[in-house]
Amino acid sequence: MTLVGKFFLANDDEHEAYRTGEVIAQITPSHYLMQFDNMAGGDILFGSEVVGATELAASCKHCGGKNWTFYDNREKLQAYLDWLNTPEPTKSKLKVVPLKKK
Repeated sequence: MTLVGKFFLANDDEHEAYRTGEVIAQITPSHYLMQFDNMAGGDILFGSEVVGATELAASCKHCGGKNWTFYDNREKLQAYLDWLNTPEPTKSKLKVVPLKKK
């Protein structure tokens, strides 16, 4: 399996920010050229970086989740970002109904 052509979401160590982009080339058997993008919009252009397989496989020190996740296409990545950025309903909208004793 190759990562070239896959889209990615790269979380920072504190899960406070993320970056997106596409894997555009495999430089060595364990290094990939990552082209970062601006899916959030705007005119900012991002560069590319060479990233090693060790970093791509790294897990979060706090929760154990993977720092990098990969998607087959931009639509699947965008669907995940939409879900991620959708606010959860507040508890005030939930109605608690006590159980009746028999």
